[in-house]
Amino acid sequence: MDIAESLLKLFNKSLATGEIPSGWKDAIIVPLFKRGDRCDTGNYRPINLTSI
Repeated sequence: MDIAESLLKLFNKSLATGEIPSGWKDAIIVPLFKRGDRCDTGNYRPINLTSI
């Protein structure tokens, strides 16, 4: 239960202040192949890998 209470406080503070912790904003963008020619960059879509 301790972790649930800590997360609850963190989420409530984020909602109350309208601020998001900076670590939650960081992401690694990875291209994900959809279909077709792999040499065509239009056949990829960006996927954001976040810490959460």
